[in-house]
Amino acid sequence: MLINAACIPCMTKMTLNLSKKLSLDKDTTKRVFEKILKIPGLRGEDWNITSGEIIEQIMTVLTNTVGQADPFKRDKEMQNKMVMDIYPHLRELANEAPDPLYEAVRLAILGNSIDFVTTDKTPDIKKTIEESRNVHLSRERYDQFHEKVKNTKRLLYIGDNSGEIVIDKLLIEVLVKEYSVAVFFVSRSVPTMNDVTLEEARFVGMDQVATLIENGVDGPLAGTLLDRVSQEMRDHMDQADLIISKGGANFETLQEEFGKFETDISFMVVSKCQNYIDLYQLPIGVPLLVNRYRA
Repeated sequence: MLINAACIPCMTKMTLNLSKKLSLDKDTTKRVFEKILKIPGLRGEDWNITSGEIIEQIMTVLTNTVGQADPFKRDKEMQNKMVMDIYPHLRELANEAPDPLYEAVRLAILGNSIDFVTTDKTPDIKKTIEESRNVHLSRERYDQFHEKVKNTKRLLYIGDNSGEIVIDKLLIEVLVKEYSVAVFFVSRSVPTMNDVTLEEARFVGMDQVATLIENGVDGPLAGTLLDRVSQEMRDHMDQADLIISKGGANFETLQEEFGKFETDISFMVVSKCQNYIDLYQLPIGVPLLVNRYRA
């Protein structure tokens, strides 16, 4: 999904929120904006680009400004700890559901709304989950996913945000238990915003349910582009029976790459902006499961 005009104010607002998270003073924030407003994609000079690629340029400015490779490390730790605190409750919701896989998928997608870094609000995660009990997935898309999972022996799971990954772990646990599938979980090689790296994945115990790999991308790209990932990552994509892609940045980048790889893929994301409303006629905040399967 390439950017459109609505993406520009969204990403500049995101940059302001990130600057606040980093406690940058007014003069430093001005210098950050002087640099990011020269990015062609934020000036209407390059529309053939995804938001994840622009975020990489923004993150490069921010990390150079503060002199830290992983400036949101503490935020990621906080997100993971907060969701781990309610993990037993989430596991109970899935285990007691009539269809544990459906509930685990629904919860994992709703977990995509856990994003403290790009907002100035700190949501009550348990309350958010409880309030979304009546928010349902498309049954048709879930049934299609379910049928695919039944015949999946090797699954590649591309992670997104910290905090969210705790609920990803719950979904993977259900998949492994119910279908004996081998899962390979992908993290970022280079930190970007609050996205998961190997450190966060290990912290939440992801290595107990999946084999961990890095995407091999050599910069703070938010998303997945095939010409940027490692050969190991490409090999895992080719060998998998199914790929699960979590989050908006992975969705927006991999949508553009779909014709370049052969493996079936399911995107799991919350509809967060006008682009999703336009594409899928959904209101903001609805869990979205998009299956791209070849006949």
